[in-house]
This record gives sequence, C-alpha cells and structure tokens, in this order.
Amino acid sequence: MKILVIQLTRLGDILCTLPTLSAMRRDYPDAQIHLLVRSRFAQAAEGHLAIDHLWKLDAQKILGNLISDSVETKSVGQEKADASLASLSQALIALSQVISELRAEKFDKIINLSFSPSSSFIAHLISQGKIPVVGYSRTSDFYLHIPDEASRYFRSHVGIDKSNRIHVIDIFSWVAGVKIKSSDLCSHDKKLRDGGIVCHLGASQKQKRWPDEHWTRLLQRLTTELETQVTLVGTEAEAPWINNIALQVGASSQLRNLAGKTNYAELKRIIERARLFIGADSGPMHVANIVATPTLNLSVGNVRFWETGPIVAGSRVFQCRNPKFLSSDEIFVHAKEMFKGESTIMPVVECMNQNGVRYTLKNEIKIRQDQWSVVEWMHFYGPKPEFPGELSTALNQIVELSKLAISQLEAFYKDSSKAEIVSVLDRVDELMNFLMTNISPVAPLIEEFLCQKENIPPLSREEVFHQTKRCYEVLCQRGESLLQRELKTQQEMRL
Repeated sequence: MKILVIQLTRLGDILCTLPTLSAMRRDYPDAQIHLLVRSRFAQAAEGHLAIDHLWKLDAQKILGNLISDSVETKSVGQEKADASLASLSQALIALSQVISELRAEKFDKIINLSFSPSSSFIAHLISQGKIPVVGYSRTSDFYLHIPDEASRYFRSHVGIDKSNRIHVIDIFSWVAGVKIKSSDLCSHDKKLRDGGIVCHLGASQKQKRWPDEHWTRLLQRLTTELETQVTLVGTEAEAPWINNIALQVGASSQLRNLAGKTNYAELKRIIERARLFIGADSGPMHVANIVATPTLNLSVGNVRFWETGPIVAGSRVFQCRNPKFLSSDEIFVHAKEMFKGESTIMPVVECMNQNGVRYTLKNEIKIRQDQWSVVEWMHFYGPKPEFPGELSTALNQIVELSKLAISQLEAFYKDSSKAEIVSVLDRVDELMNFLMTNISPVAPLIEEFLCQKENIPPLSREEVFHQTKRCYEVLCQRGESLLQRELKTQQEMRL
C-alpha cells in the first residue's frame, strides 16, 4: 500500500501530524508513507522514521501566485499586468509539474490533513477521482467534498469561536483512521534534562503575546530565584523585540538569549534538554510536545488551548483573553512548582495522559463557557445537555423551522414550478443563521446542520432533495430530543 498524507499548513500543524504518521507506521508496517508539506516548514518532518518520502511544495511560488489578486489591466500599467500574467502562468506550470510527479506515484490512498480550500484542489487533482481520499477534496466539477465524519466535524466545530475540545492531534488521527498511543507522541531520546528553562516570548500574532513588562518581571524572578539557566528562543523576525526585553531584564549569567540564532534542529535539541518550556501556543511549544518537555502554556488572546495546547502530561495552561490580566507573579509560582516537580493547590488547567479532551480543570478553576456539552452529546456519547427554561423557545423555533423547511421541500419536489418556495427556504436559513449567531447554546446544532447541507454535492434532483431533507430531519430530531429533556426536567422540578 502506498499512502500520501497532505499537510500544507504551518509548523505547528506538521508537528501535530507526526504522531498520526507514527501510528500509521505501526498499523501499516509494510506501507509506503509519503508526506507533502510546504518547503518552508519541511525541516519539522525531515528524518522522521515513519516517512518513506518527503515531498516539498514551494507554496510561495505556487499557491501565492494562484491566490493573489486578479490582474487589473485598467488600474495598472500593461507591463505590470503582463508580468503578473507571466507569474501566474509559471505558478500553474510549477503546480502541474508537482501534480504530475505525485500522480506518477500511483498512490492507493490520499489523506488530506490540511482542512483548506487550496489543499482540497490539490488532493482532487492528484486523485483524479480514482484514488480514495479522506479529508477535504473536490467533486468532479470542483465542488467542495468532505467525505469523512472527522473532517465534517472539523468544519462544523473546530475554530476560535467554536466549541470543540478535541485536540487537533487526535482529530488528525481520527481523519487518518488510526489511534494514537503514548509511544507515538514523543520521538526524543531520554537524556538528563539539565538545560534549565526555555522561554519563547513570541506568538503567531502580536495580540497573542504576553506583555513585555510581564515577561521582564518573570524572567528577572526566574534567573534570580531559581538558580537555573533560562534560555530565550525565537525567530529572526522576533529577535529585535526579544533582545530589547533581555536588556530590560539586565545582565545575568543565568540568561542566555538565542533568539534568531538557531535552526530547527538546534531548537529541538535545546527544548529537549530543558526541564520546563514556557510560552504561547506556537511552533516551539509544539516542539516541546514532541520531545516530551512539560510546558507552562500562556494561552492569551483569542486562542483555544483545547485544540492546540500542550500534550505532555502535567503541563499547565493559563487562559486569559486580555494578556495584561495574566499575572507574572502567579506564573512564576507555577513555573517554580513545575520546575521542582511539585503539585499545586491553586486553580489550574492541567494536561492529562489521554486522547481526545486532554485537559482537566483542577481545584475549581473557572473558565469561559462554550457549548462543548452539546458537541459531546452529538458526537461522543456524552450526556444529554440541560438547557435553561428560557432557551426552550430557541429549541422550539429550530424544530418549527425544520418542519416548515421539510414541508416546503416536499411541496417543491412535487411541483418545481412553485418558485416562491425557494424564497421561503432562504428565509428559513436566514432565521437559522440568526439563532446560531445570537443564541450561542444552540449554535453547535445549527453549525453542524449548515456544514452537512453545504456538503451536498451537485447530484440528481432526487438525490439532492433526499439529502437536503435529511439534514433538516436530523436537526429537527436533535431539537426535539433536547426539548424532551427540558420538559422532563421541568416535570421533575414540579414534583
């Protein structure tokens, strides 16, 4: 068997893909496993024992030109327009060459873990509709096609404003059809961890960074009170900013600033030797995951640690929408405890050694609410959630709108000349979107409904009718089921 895995997103996602590749190697020891990544982040996968061949895609050269703004000959000079067209032509030629080389491999299966529109086209172009694909792909007329449950779950429930709590590592393995074991998570050699503490001060976006003055205060306390070496790491672009913070900390033999001075292999070795890693949800934090270094994760800004946080058991997560409100003194206390291997009595989010929902809320910690209970009930056999009485109105509206849509669909199927029915169905979907946006506890129900409906490909009139009707029926059944729970709860309260 020859399998192609596509992962065309950033460094962190490639690192989160490696455990799935290890699990695939364990389940399919004789298979040839190929991985397609962007050239810029290929170092993260080079030399991995589960990979037989690593393909590198120059995303800037190919995808950058394909998704750039269209050529506007009226607003730019003809010479510039010609150059843009030539660049686009070169991108198409380069992409065609890569696709041809991958087709020639005659893969038996394609697993797309990228969850992006561009990757769906690439997966389809390689498969030509002849090779089984899981993950995002396209139909023969290039309509988005999401064939597997795990990828549909991702599209419905994963993201900053969604309610998923399953880590992306486990979602990737779910798409690939394998189960992650502890041995798949870490690829490091066991060595004496004498490298002190490693801190990555940066983040993928500026608003996800901890304030400079907080870092300065923490670093001063780490270097003076723990008597251990503290190493700063970061990219070349982050180096000037990190250098300035290092100057604010002051001269110390315990502080080593390597920001902008390491390649990926060197960064991996540094973090592998550390007893503790401190930083935001970023590439270096995911490096800490694969070398089993415990992490103190500063999850600030609009970030969902449930999906992309640390996975090493005993790691701790501190979530705060406003970075200024995350105290450096509190972080120091936890860093000291973790560095010395001590437990805590303070409220904390702690990582556990388990798949799926990898975090537990210890010591009565409070965290911003989401609608995970609804998602867990729909997909993972969780208990049926309880809705406060005032939300029954929203559930009733969902049920009534679903029944209205079903009746209108049936009428339209019998007589397609009734064009006014299309307007009614459009209005139903507008109201569904309104409920999803404004009544957050019911959002996961409607998010999944919309995803399932969008995934209906162009088929025969009969097939489209039955699949669309089924989407409304499932939504209606779920709404009625939750209403029954609410009615039962109210009855019990009266008794």
